[in-house]
Amino acid sequence: DAIWLDWLGRQGGTHPGHDALRQAEYGDPFEIRHDGAIVDADGREAALLSKAGREIWIPRVKRQLKLRLIAAVRELADASSRPPEYAEKLQVDEWFTAVWEARWRA
Repeated sequence: DAIWLDWLGRQGGTHPGHDALRQAEYGDPFEIRHDGAIVDADGREAALLSKAGREIWIPRVKRQLKLRLIAAVRELADASSRPPEYAEKLQVDEWFTAVWEARWRA
């Protein structure tokens, strides 16, 4: 519940985050910014922390938290598990969310 799973799905198809996760490879570095955005090495916003995620992770950003991509997961707008009130806000049929490993910078 730390990442807003539908956030990138609510962004238009030309949003740079779609390319960021589509092109990402295992082990690629990402960073949590102080505003809760998760960005790739080029600064493209690929995800956004949920309200609960911001409360947990933003304080840790100050302590040099480092993320690396473990997997990109394809999300589908018409997934049967997606409540209609969320699905109607989506702007794309599919998008990626991600699984990251978090470590303290050495």
